[in-house]
Amino acid sequence: MRNLHAIQRCLMAFAITFILHACGVAPPVQQPFPEPPPPPPAQDISREVEPSASPVVALMEKAQIAKQAGRFEDAAATLERALRIDPYDPLAWQMLARVRLAQGHGSQAEAMAARSNSLMYDDEALQRENWRIIAQARRMRGDERGAREAERQAGIY
Repeated sequence: MRNLHAIQRCLMAFAITFILHACGVAPPVQQPFPEPPPPPPAQDISREVEPSASPVVALMEKAQIAKQAGRFEDAAATLERALRIDPYDPLAWQMLARVRLAQGHGSQAEAMAARSNSLMYDDEALQRENWRIIAQARRMRGDERGAREAERQAGIY
């Protein structure tokens, strides 16, 4: 029995030593931070650089030229490309509405002018012109009453 107690005490001491050793944590290894890269060489910024027009503006200018030349399909395709770049440009929507109106697509013109209005709340001239486009589109479809209502809306702005 004595032997059994001695063995138990040895096992208990071994278990405590093992547990304490397992709980110990090695100190963190300090790694030096790498040196920051040297700054790029100074560039000559004294010359003036003219800002380039945004791609959407450039496409709208190209579409305007095509429309004036009577190439309505080219103008529409160019404006649709501009709207893929910036679908929230109210002027591009208005220009596309004018092109669709010139093509005889009154329903599309009305929808696009309305879309332009929904994107711009504080430009009264743009909204007034959109309502005029809507009036022309409705008149084109034979909706005289709707056209008069759109003209009334244009007069509000």
